[in-house]
Amino acid sequence: MSKTAKHKESGLLPVKQRRDFFSNLYILLNNGIELFDALQLANEGNSKSKIPYRFLAQKLSEGFSFANALKLSGMYSTVEINCINIGESTGMLKEIVLNLSEYYEQTIKLKNSVTQALIYPSIVLLTACASVVFMVLFVVPMFEQIFSRSNMELPILTNYILIISRFVLDNIRTILFVLVILMIVLGFRWRKVKNEGTLLDGVSNIPIIGKIVFNFELSKVCLFTSFLLKSDVALQEVLSFAEEASSIKQIKKVFGDSKKEIRKGNTLYTGISKHSVFKPFELSIIHSCEETNELSTGFLNIHRLYNERAQKSSDNLKSMFEPILIIFVGSLVAVILISMYLPIFKMGTALG
Repeated sequence: MSKTAKHKESGLLPVKQRRDFFSNLYILLNNGIELFDALQLANEGNSKSKIPYRFLAQKLSEGFSFANALKLSGMYSTVEINCINIGESTGMLKEIVLNLSEYYEQTIKLKNSVTQALIYPSIVLLTACASVVFMVLFVVPMFEQIFSRSNMELPILTNYILIISRFVLDNIRTILFVLVILMIVLGFRWRKVKNEGTLLDGVSNIPIIGKIVFNFELSKVCLFTSFLLKSDVALQEVLSFAEEASSIKQIKKVFGDSKKEIRKGNTLYTGISKHSVFKPFELSIIHSCEETNELSTGFLNIHRLYNERAQKSSDNLKSMFEPILIIFVGSLVAVILISMYLPIFKMGTALG
């Protein structure tokens, strides 16, 4: 097989599988096992996994470097490949593998935190919509039959609810068709932005939720930057990797512009301080750590700060949405029930 041949796999490995790959590999390397043997052992223990252990071991036996083997697999990102390449050339492969493992572990935790913050409000909102639709389609028509036999003048609120119910029943097929088309369009749009890597960038512009996602993403990139600096990777290369690691344009621009300032002979603080991404306190950490050559520690501390902020914002979001959604759902149900019982009370009063 020629050295330009590629392993026929489409798309990158999921984040969890990449975490497992680097985690398993570090354990074996840390026990003194050579890279080729480590890949073979990992393959034996994970024979049903989609992780290409056997393919990578085969490429190593053919004379490829580990970084090139990862590239040929087509299942790893440019950032990972470049990091491994640096690890091989500097003799710090084990440390780089450990850092990538910890980086993806943190990435999974951050993603789970954001998901948990959004799941509960979504479930409550869907339940509310389902309840209202059920009442409009089944409960309201039952009351309408009773009202039609009474030949009495109905309250304005009741009339409005009955009009909505009739409209939904008369146009149910059209409404369902529009909803299906909308879901298909949104599904294609979701897939497109996901493939383009612009999903997080779009979500980061949404009020409230966007700030949480932005802080989580910045926390993740700072952690990645800290790991690379700890592995003695050159600052310009670290900034390039940090720029590639983020999916949010604003964060990418900070690290990209800072890299340009470094090339001009300026400090990292000079480049980062020109943007409003980092707050004054974090900027002071970068400034002081740059002077003491402790940037790795500085970015690790900034990661913790933004991680804590994002976690608190996530918890606050959940506690804020809960009462709002309960009031919203309760109000909708109450309006429908009151509109249906008002004529009954009126009838009772008239009979009395």
